[in-house]
Amino acid sequence: MKKAVIVILAVAVLAAVGASVILIAYDQSVFSKVRPFDVDDYQEFIDTFPSNECLGKISGKADAVKKAETVFIKIYGKQVKKERPYQIFYDEEAEVWLVQGSLPSYKIGGVANIIIENDTGKVLAVWHEK
Repeated sequence: MKKAVIVILAVAVLAAVGASVILIAYDQSVFSKVRPFDVDDYQEFIDTFPSNECLGKISGKADAVKKAETVFIKIYGKQVKKERPYQIFYDEEAEVWLVQGSLPSYKIGGVANIIIENDTGKVLAVWHEK
């Protein structure tokens, strides 16, 4: 009887660990992809954000994330790093990046967002959802 309980518990633990590994791998693949977005959906944020800051040409998704986090830390402090991994979006037509923080599903709150022009690195908007 005890052996059966031990076997059942071992199988349950292995199943839980396996499911966790699969979920973590899935989450990382979602966050590592650059997904499309339409910058026109964020025009209100751009219109109300006064900035002439330019970060320099963006060479790709890793550079966009690095530059975005630099701005996030300057504005919100180092605690913004808790919003990693960042979600990355690119509007090919407008050639702009949107980088957003993320939160685990069990946390409530908002995340940092930034929109950056690809060619100049001009910061078009920064905001934090509540």
